[in-house]
Amino acid sequence: MTLGTNEKEALIKYRMDRANETIVEAKQAYESGHLNLAVNRIYYACFYSAEALMLTRDFSTNNHGRLKGEFNKVFVHSGLIDKKYFATLDTAFKDRQNGDYGDFVKFNKEAVKSSLEKAEEFVTLINNITLKNITSPD
Repeated sequence: MTLGTNEKEALIKYRMDRANETIVEAKQAYESGHLNLAVNRIYYACFYSAEALMLTRDFSTNNHGRLKGEFNKVFVHSGLIDKKYFATLDTAFKDRQNGDYGDFVKFNKEAVKSSLEKAEEFVTLINNITLKNITSPD
């Protein structure tokens, strides 16, 4: 994907906006007892954030596995981001896969709460990093 600076910044901002909206959806689903939906939204909040962050390195893909791999290689293995954030993304992905495609899956409320808290931290961290990479005003 070849984007001009303004287009890239707009796309990064859009994806972070989606991440922030999706974390709100995850909280609402959790609070109303819809744990499978909360798990789904937790993952997508992390996914949209990771997409935004990877765009700062001119990387874009719709492949979830490839995105996770590049995120791990570019940001975690290089020491730019703590490995606990890759664990948050990876666990959220696995939980979402299990919840969306597994049979008889029932999530524990406390485990989902913990995942939600980690996802909020993940989104906040990436939001702060991406904001530093965007130079144009809102």
